[in-house]
Amino acid sequence: MASDNIKFLENFIGRDWLNAEFDKINTKSPLKGAGIDFASYHPWVHFMYEIEYLLRRSDVENREDVIMGRYHYILNNAGMLLKDNFNYIVDKKDAQMKLRSPEQFYDFIWELEVRTMLSRRGACADFVDPKSGNTYDGIAIILDHSIPYECKNKIIDNNQYNNNSVFSQILANKLGDIPSVQNKIIQIEFENGRLEDIKTIVAIVRDKFDIFNYQSILGRYKIRTLKLPIDTPPQYLINREGINQIFQVNERRKSELYLDKAPSDVVKTKILIKMPEQVFKLHNLNGVLKKANAQLSTGGIVFLQVPYSTFESAKTEVAKELSQCFSNISAVKLIALGIEFYENKGVKISRSEDLIVSPRGKIALLPKEIEFLSQPMAFSKYAWKS
Repeated sequence: MASDNIKFLENFIGRDWLNAEFDKINTKSPLKGAGIDFASYHPWVHFMYEIEYLLRRSDVENREDVIMGRYHYILNNAGMLLKDNFNYIVDKKDAQMKLRSPEQFYDFIWELEVRTMLSRRGACADFVDPKSGNTYDGIAIILDHSIPYECKNKIIDNNQYNNNSVFSQILANKLGDIPSVQNKIIQIEFENGRLEDIKTIVAIVRDKFDIFNYQSILGRYKIRTLKLPIDTPPQYLINREGINQIFQVNERRKSELYLDKAPSDVVKTKILIKMPEQVFKLHNLNGVLKKANAQLSTGGIVFLQVPYSTFESAKTEVAKELSQCFSNISAVKLIALGIEFYENKGVKISRSEDLIVSPRGKIALLPKEIEFLSQPMAFSKYAWKS
């Protein structure tokens, strides 16, 4: 399942470390009485859970292929960028520690991505030695002019959505063993799934669901049986309003996972999950620019990544901030990349970008430098490396 890029990333971070990170789920399992925030886990852990879901998805549709999802893209992209920039990383131990940190992982990948974008567009870019005393991330030589740059990332995973996704996967696994839900299509609706509630949900469904086709549990979860035949196509189910995920739980052996048709005696249960969609919000751009302004004490440019859905509002806010203060920032290259997973299709990457030049920058960019930085850069990483 893992690409060469993901394997490169895995080897650099450390296979043993990643296995230990994944094992924390078992050692601190809320199903054993201890709650934990799964959103705080490393992207690798989310990738492993995503693979499990996609294997189930492929099983539901009796397909031999498995269409990779969002976290596969994230880790493959990270591995590709790590490969591309490996010889330019000054402190590889520091890089390893950042890639091991769920809080710093995306920020460091953005630093790698910016250097790759610049180099693919013909600029010479180097990271700054952390021990040099300089507080910005790198220096780009654009048309023979050396310009410091700082990378800022405002992309943050939606914790609620991630928590709910993991909650759904664990709950589906537990419910699949209960006779009262077998040969049925079950819809589960909730706002915030709490892992510590799973034991209670499973117990109530086990004891009462064979009597009632609807249960409101703990005032937070609505579980009902849909009056649809068990062989209803997954494509129809996933298109129902508000449905985010679909699980099929059955008794097939792993050796039968990719059979075109399940054995006739297999018991199937389909579980539909209705929960809030993934939403991104933008906060504290003023604080981000204030910090970048302090780091670029001699002047320079900022590469700022924001959530795709917030691009236009971010552009307006950045332009307003630069017109009033932050004279160390000559310009902000604003980039938004949207990562969306479509069932049965794969991952779609959307792009928006713009250059916002400061009217107050103490170092004015030359027209040719503005022209260079105004070019589309976000997809340049896919260009062939000469």
